[in-house]
Amino acid sequence: DTPTGINVFDSSDLYFVNNNVENGAPVLAKAEANVKGKNSKDIKRKVEGKSGAWGVAVSDDYVFFTTQEGSLWAMDREDKSEAIEKASKFFAEPRGVCYGQNDLYVADYSRGQIYDFNDNDDEESGDV
Repeated sequence: DTPTGINVFDSSDLYFVNNNVENGAPVLAKAEANVKGKNSKDIKRKVEGKSGAWGVAVSDDYVFFTTQEGSLWAMDREDKSEAIEKASKFFAEPRGVCYGQNDLYVADYSRGQIYDFNDNDDEESGDV
């Protein structure tokens, strides 16, 4: 496992993504953030895949993550269905991801740009 992104939601849910998934590590996982000791609670595997991830951000409704392939994915926090690809291979090297005020921001290291996505719309690109 090689965790590369982490986000805590509501001081209770910890979401993290792994970059190296070749040994069976999940792309996206969830753990309880409020624990007494290191690794004292179970980690729930949320998304499996062959490509690792770089960043993760959490909104009230969704968990967003970017992959090595340059895609942006979303998974409903409550629904147990699979993740939905929101932007297929759109980014060159997506690294930082954050969410705030109904907008998702993704930093593309290779292109030197930050992209802004409204969580209710399709992709919207440009400098911020």
